[in-house]
Amino acid sequence: MNARRDGSREAAGKPTPRSLKNASTHPHRPREPLTPSKVRQRLEEKLITLLLAALRDPFPERTVRDTVRYLLKATATQGSLHSARSTGRRGRSDRQMRRVLSAIDPGKLQRLLTFAFRRQNFGKRCHQSFGNRQRHLLKSQAKRGTNRFHGYSTLYLASYGRRFTVSFRPVRDRKHLVRLLELHLRDAKALGLEVGGLLLDREYYGFEILEFLLRRGIPFLMPVRAGRSMMARWTKEHGRKSFYTTHTLRASEGRSLTVPIHVVKRYKKGRRDEHGLEVLPYVIGNFHRRSPERTREMYRSRFGIECAFRLGEAARPRTTSHNATIRMLYMAVALFVENEWTVLKLIHVSERRKGRRGFVVREELLRFDHLLELLLKGLRRVLGEVDRVRAKGRPPRWVELALEVIR
Repeated sequence: MNARRDGSREAAGKPTPRSLKNASTHPHRPREPLTPSKVRQRLEEKLITLLLAALRDPFPERTVRDTVRYLLKATATQGSLHSARSTGRRGRSDRQMRRVLSAIDPGKLQRLLTFAFRRQNFGKRCHQSFGNRQRHLLKSQAKRGTNRFHGYSTLYLASYGRRFTVSFRPVRDRKHLVRLLELHLRDAKALGLEVGGLLLDREYYGFEILEFLLRRGIPFLMPVRAGRSMMARWTKEHGRKSFYTTHTLRASEGRSLTVPIHVVKRYKKGRRDEHGLEVLPYVIGNFHRRSPERTREMYRSRFGIECAFRLGEAARPRTTSHNATIRMLYMAVALFVENEWTVLKLIHVSERRKGRRGFVVREELLRFDHLLELLLKGLRRVLGEVDRVRAKGRPPRWVELALEVIR
């Protein structure tokens, strides 16, 4: 080995003490690239196992596999199972796949989904969310021509800026929200998660829920569902400054419950094309005392859950069926894809960095739309794709006449 006259360690090709300090004890292994086939296989294997165990009647594994593949294709194309099958060359018929879906046992499916989301878990703070989306429909604000929706509740885990679904359950009735919250907490305990605090949706604001959380000593934070007179009173109090107060809720049995309220006031400054003072009341319990401004910042960390719901809605297969079990399965498939997206980003597009976290995720390398494109490409390789479109019957008479004129 040739060395320069100065005899430096760098000139002789020897590692410096600084490079020795930062050197890894394990040789660097280049990561395998993420391919369409790998995306398809990861999702396909988990869903096939789940669907086989949830069926009341036995079906051939090939039929179940084709059903899962076309469900994933409907997810990637944001279409229905029928439209996905009509553009595929290989696989079971649409009727056979619908027989598989109609044979799903709802009780088994719910238990299997609970265990499946537990197995997907990787990460310590739990966030609670409620989304309007069984036989029992929930009445809510009118949207898309209806005011009745299927409801689902999810428990999200937030860790290192990532959000991950760890529990998913249908909402049968708003009167059973306390029981639903107990089941979510039980799912978190089964995963070994320590609940540092619950950031709840305003749908959970009610006497029974607040009494349950205060009695259990669980830290929680949620917006207040206040009427016009209460909001007008809080707007006038303390001028433009945020403040701390209390509010007493009363139940029909004569019971009462006093809860602490943080009223946050801030200027809209053109957000959503609005100006003026905005009043945001939050009920906070079992947390260490903090300023109203810090309360607002803490609840902001929950806003990513609404984005997660929108992503899940974008990946949900479409259907006109009124079968609550099929709709629950479709929503679960969308959440599975979203969870897998979070895991694949950490595996394939994360890099080491100096700092508190020690890593950074290259989000631009694997957007959610890109994942769906990879999934669709992997499915087309095994299912084929129809590239020649022609109906079997004759066209209408007026179409034939028009074609003759054009020719």
